[in-house]
Order: sequence, then C-alpha cells, then structure tokens
Amino acid sequence: MRYASWIVAAAAMSAIAAWAATGDEAVEGIMGADRFIVGGSVIRTEPVAGDFIGAGGTLELAAPVKGDEVVVGGNVRVGGAVGQNLYAAGGRVNVDGAIGRNARVAGGKVQVGAGSTIAGNLTAAGGNVAMRGTVKGYMQAAGGEVLIDGPVEGDVAITSGRLTLGPKAHIGGNLSYRGDDLAVDPAASVAGRTDRLASASPDSHSVYGSARTYGFHGGWIWSAGLVLLAALFAAAVPPASIRVSRSLAAHPWYSLLAGFVAIVCIPFAVILLMVTVIGIPLAMVVLLGYLILLVLGYVATAVSVGDAAVSKWRPADAQRSSWRVLAAVVAMLALTLIARIPFVGGLVVFIAVIVGIGAMFMATRPVVASPAVA
Repeated sequence: MRYASWIVAAAAMSAIAAWAATGDEAVEGIMGADRFIVGGSVIRTEPVAGDFIGAGGTLELAAPVKGDEVVVGGNVRVGGAVGQNLYAAGGRVNVDGAIGRNARVAGGKVQVGAGSTIAGNLTAAGGNVAMRGTVKGYMQAAGGEVLIDGPVEGDVAITSGRLTLGPKAHIGGNLSYRGDDLAVDPAASVAGRTDRLASASPDSHSVYGSARTYGFHGGWIWSAGLVLLAALFAAAVPPASIRVSRSLAAHPWYSLLAGFVAIVCIPFAVILLMVTVIGIPLAMVVLLGYLILLVLGYVATAVSVGDAAVSKWRPADAQRSSWRVLAAVVAMLALTLIARIPFVGGLVVFIAVIVGIGAMFMATRPVVASPAVA
C-alpha cells in the first residue's frame, strides 16, 4: 500500500471512529479511490478502485477491489476479487474470491473456498484451517486442524495438530509439516519431498533447552507484570480507566477499527520519518511510544472487561476501586491464560490489543455519549 495513503487514512479513520454515532449503521470514509468502512453489519456491493479497509461484526464483501483489502470482524466473507493483497482476521473468515497477489488470513475458523484462486502465496492461522481453492505460490499454515483439498503449485509448510490432504490436494513442491497426525487421501499427490519436522526435546540440556526454561519463567514474570499494570491502571487513574471502559462498551466496533488502523499506520509513519534522515530521532521516540501503546492497549482491554463484569454481576459495587482492581486482575489473568492456547491465543491477544488502543483513542473525545459503567 502507499505509505502516504495509510497515514492519511489513520487520521481519517480515527476521526470517523471517534465521532461516529452509536448503533449498527455503517460509517464510511472516502479518500480518493480508497474506501474505509466500519459498522455492526457491513455489506459491500460497489466496486472499489483503490484500497479497502473494513471492520464490523459481519462483513459481506461481494464487490471487487483493485488494490489491497484489509478487513477484520466477527464473521468475514470475501466474495469479490482482490486485485492485490488480502489481509483478513476474524472469528470466522471465508475467502471465495480471486486474490491477485498474496493472502494473509487469521481466525478461529478459516475457509478458502473451492472457487478461490490466490495468484501469490497463502499464509493462514486459526483453530481450523481448510484450503479448497488454488494457490499459485507457496502455502504456510498453522492450526489445530488443517485441511488441504486443492492444488498448491509451490512448497507447503504446515504446523498443526492434524493435517489432512484431501483427494484434490496436489502439491507442486515439497511438503514439510510439524505435528503428530497426517492423513493422506490416495488421490492426493506431492511432487517433491515429504518431511516431518521433529520438535526439539524440552528435556534437552542444550542451549535450546536452557532458552526454553528461561522463556517459560520469563513468560510468567511478564504475565505477572501485566497483572500488576492492570491493577495500577484501574486504581491509580480511575477517571481515565473508567472513560476507556465506557468508550469500549459504547463503541466496540469503532474501537476495533480505530485500533487496527493505528497499529498498521504508526509503523509506516516511523519508516517515513527514518527515510528523511533528519526525522530519525523523532522516529525513535514514536517507535518507543508505539511499543508502550501496544502494552497499554492490552491492559486497557482487561480493565474494560473487568469493569463490564462488575457492572453486570455486582452493579452496586461498580464504582468501588477495590472491586474494579480485583476485576481487572482477574480479567488480566484470564487473558494471559487464553494467550497461551496454541493458535487461538495469538488471535485473542491481537484483538485485545487493537480494541484497547481504539478505546483509548476514543476516550480522548471531549464528551463520551455512552451509559455509565455502573
């Protein structure tokens, strides 16, 4: 995508997300040939001459897009052709159109339909991944269950609990997989080698084994730090944390879009600053702020979830700091545990981060027209 287009899009979409009215009505932004849309339910039937960015509970995208398509939502279906790259994430993602370049897809359940052709490469991750279309390049996938039932002209690399090659699976290159379960239909074919990649032993006394031990303990130390940060955010700055919770409760889908645009566009802004050379010091400051923002977004989501839980089950205590802190700690612990679930955990963390960032941006409005957390 064009760097300038993305940076201007960030400003445009932040404004739309921050000032749009509540409800399921879709809100659309236009910048030249590019289109940006967010809403509870998004149905797109008009062609897009440039790039398309969309977010919502349900996205039905039947119209062709000449540029890149970036979509995130609960239920996403890409039915129209995409001229360049597709980036999609959601609870359920169906790809049924032709993709001109590469497709990068993540979700709880990912389906690439039999009528879909990906001219470049496919990268997919999810609890369940099924590829029944055609991939002209290579395919990479990670999931609890992965099905390949269509032709892939290049190499295939899979990490999964179970990998199945259906009768229409024809791999033009090598197949490498990491997992314990491989089922191959007699009609399937692999032109190159088939290699099973063995996992390194966790009991190894090598440097790798030491790194794994350090990573295990370091991971829990990091989680403990996040829990502490969530408690501090809820207790030390109650007006700000309550404001963020209210923004997320009132505008969840706008928060999702604002956060998604922010995490995509800020790195591009850093790159542009570095290109100018004189802007490198500022770029370093922006990059540091970006990393801090990612952590704060994750924590903000945990605090907001905690506030929502207290408001629902103990409304009389919703404004009490002790209950808010306790709920934030429990919510943060729950998120850190979910984050450790293979495949699904990464998607949950990604959504939590962008939703929290979007809610923080929206909370900066002079007035938040939303019901109280209590």
